[in-house]
Parts: sequence; C-alpha cells; structure tokens
Amino acid sequence: MEYITNIDELSDSSLEVDFDTDKKRISEIIEKLKYRISKDNLIAISAPQIGEKVRIFCIRLTTKQSGKTFDKVHTFVNPGIVGMKGFVLDREKDISLPDREFIIARNNDINVMFQTEKGESVEHKFSGKIAAFIQLMVDHLDGILLTDMGLEIDHLFDEATEEERNELLKAYTEWIESYQKKLTSDIVEDR
Repeated sequence: MEYITNIDELSDSSLEVDFDTDKKRISEIIEKLKYRISKDNLIAISAPQIGEKVRIFCIRLTTKQSGKTFDKVHTFVNPGIVGMKGFVLDREKDISLPDREFIIARNNDINVMFQTEKGESVEHKFSGKIAAFIQLMVDHLDGILLTDMGLEIDHLFDEATEEERNELLKAYTEWIESYQKKLTSDIVEDR
C-alpha cells in the first residue's frame, strides 16, 4: 500500500465517523493505520494518507517505566483541538510530501477531544513534539497540508547565516500573525 501524495486528494476535509453505524469500517481503518506505523516505523499516520476520507489517525507514543521503554499506538477518532497555548516554530516532514521539509508554527500545548477506538469520548492535554504531531494529523483530517501553512526549506536554509535564517523566520512569523488576524476577522464577520 502506498501513501497518498496527491495534494488535491489530501486537500479535502475528512468526515466524522459514527460508531453505531460504521464500527466494522472504523476497526478496519484503525488496523490499516496501526499496520503502517509498525511496518514503516512511523510515529503517526492519518486515514486520508491511506485514501480513507474519515477523521481517524493513530500515533505511536513512547513511555519509560522502571528503566524500560514501551511503545503503544494510540487511536484518535473524530478528534478536535479544543484548547491551545504557546507558540513554537517546528521543523517537520510528512510522508505524503516526500523529500520536502517545512518550518511551521505550532502550539506547544494543546487539549484534544476525541473518541478512542472503543468509542469512548475523552479529552487529553499534550505538549511538545507529540502536540506538534497531533496538530499535523488534525491538519490532515481538515485537508490542510504543510504546503498550505508551512515555510518550505532546503539545504540552503541550513547553510545560511544565523542572521539570514532569523530574517526569514521573522518574515514567516509576521505572515502567520497577519493570516491569523484575517481568519479571526472573518470568523467575527460570519457570526
């Protein structure tokens, strides 16, 4: 199974699923996602990345307990980010955009409401790199790609002087702030 890399296909919003009517399909999609995480040693993958236009993603979280490391794949069904704070610029890659790298603005702390693979509704707080991965997955479910909001970089970025990199990041941050203000204004007007 290949990953979807067609930007047009990935740009559609995914539909919520209903455990009462779609339980078998939900289980099949979750199994496919978990298989891809295991087979390809991924941290996270969303249903749209394997051609399923539904609001499901899986993420592998690593925990340490009594000196031992444990990996567990967690499933998020119908997730939504319901709280956020902090602002960081994160370097990210995406299997759906092979051989490309971006800098993107992310929230450092997020609260996510979602259903587990058993259909239980829960809310959890996530921080740091895991929060960034979850935001990337939710973006996929919303049809938002790194190409839409990220600053694409290549080897020249790393070869630039610190002053040149800071100038570029400042311009990107200003663009993000301007874009956020426009979105906020549009939302207020729609009310």
